[in-house]
Amino acid sequence: MSEARRYTRSFSQLSQYAKCSEEFRLNRMVRPRLPSRPASWLAGGIAIQSAADDWERTGRKYDLAGMFEEYYWREIDRLKEEQPDLSYWMKPPRTKTVEKDIENRLNRGLESWVGNYLRYAEEGEWEIWNDPFGDPAIEVECTWTFPSGVSINMAIDRILYWPKADICTIEDLKSGNRVDDPRQLGLYLFVANRLFEDHLPAPIQHARFWYFKDGVAGEWETDHRWTEEYLDAEYSALDRGIQNRVFIASPSSDNCGLCGVKEWCRLKGYLREDEDLK
Repeated sequence: MSEARRYTRSFSQLSQYAKCSEEFRLNRMVRPRLPSRPASWLAGGIAIQSAADDWERTGRKYDLAGMFEEYYWREIDRLKEEQPDLSYWMKPPRTKTVEKDIENRLNRGLESWVGNYLRYAEEGEWEIWNDPFGDPAIEVECTWTFPSGVSINMAIDRILYWPKADICTIEDLKSGNRVDDPRQLGLYLFVANRLFEDHLPAPIQHARFWYFKDGVAGEWETDHRWTEEYLDAEYSALDRGIQNRVFIASPSSDNCGLCGVKEWCRLKGYLREDEDLK
């Protein structure tokens, strides 16, 4: 009997599968793909993080607000090319048009997100660690293979060094609402310490989220419970569930409210997978 094909997994797969594996199936497994349903908040999240990353990479020499606006419209144009029919786009219920939502999102970023990050960068007692190649440790792409054979791809947002305390930490930037799922931070803590242990000035014992929307950081997550055994079990279970096509809808107001594929959901939807939204 031939060995089962190995796939590379990720935290985003684990997160979406755990939230609602039916949504996972519809987004990732259905062929041909369901119609794209973009949203302005997707463009805003990508734009503010890309702008902050490039602002740091270039030594904070440029105008962060101008970078954000440029990246935002570039991402909106990309999404419009992907889905030119704006009737497919998602928007908040109280916003009348998609174009108005796009405008609102830009203004929110300029008025809030940019200022929050500038204050944070100015007041922070940290600096971005330089990796073994001398590059700032921003969006550090890594792959880790567990003993089970499951490989995980990831991009660690930031590895920071705090000179006064002589410690290193991990920070993951978020543009949306606050999250309370520590598994992403736990994975990053485990992998970064093993890949960079010979180069870091100090072990990474803490990780946290930082939120553009509120301009605040979340609680610190420590590395004490994120063992290889635990993480391997988590991602092996994810891999088995996908390979065995175990997909179960998890209906809730949080899961279904802004779901881009709910019209095709086997539990809550009303369309077959071969039917168009219109």
